[in-house]
Amino acid sequence: MMKTIKEIVLSALSGYKISPIEEGNIVSCSLRGNNCIITIKIRCDEEDKVMSVFGSVDLCVPSDRQAAVLKQINIMNARNSFSALYMNPTDGLVICRCSCNTDGGALNERLVLLAFVAVSDMLDEAYLPLACARLGIQSELPSLNAPNEETGEIAEYVESEKNGDKPAIDTYNSPSLFCWTPAKERNF
Repeated sequence: MMKTIKEIVLSALSGYKISPIEEGNIVSCSLRGNNCIITIKIRCDEEDKVMSVFGSVDLCVPSDRQAAVLKQINIMNARNSFSALYMNPTDGLVICRCSCNTDGGALNERLVLLAFVAVSDMLDEAYLPLACARLGIQSELPSLNAPNEETGEIAEYVESEKNGDKPAIDTYNSPSLFCWTPAKERNF
């Protein structure tokens, strides 16, 4: 007998320092990133055979600053093909989403963790630039393809200075296949 989506999600999260809360077909938790606190809700839809990971941070954008924040969101979404940032124009709430189909048993614990990490990392890394855009403060995002100022070379991969994560696929040769593998010292 195959496990349900919810059983796979709970099993995947069981080895980490988080306390998931079950509410119907939703599994929720909060975790502390390097830049913010992230609320994660994982929707386990058995009927449609889809698992969706939604993440949010405490960042609501007033209507007069939404254009600047949307510009930053577009830049970040262009850098990531696995998860995507969104902003609700009604209340200005910024969220990140990643969905996976079960494809007749293809959903496993590794895919659950990949989606979980993709959403939490994207929100954590996006928080400061989005908060700056919300406040009207200039923020420079490093370009993935910008040459090194000292050597003039373009990096074949990007390593996060904060937690040692490395892309699972070489972004120099395949920029559309960019995803992160979790660092050993991840704190969730």
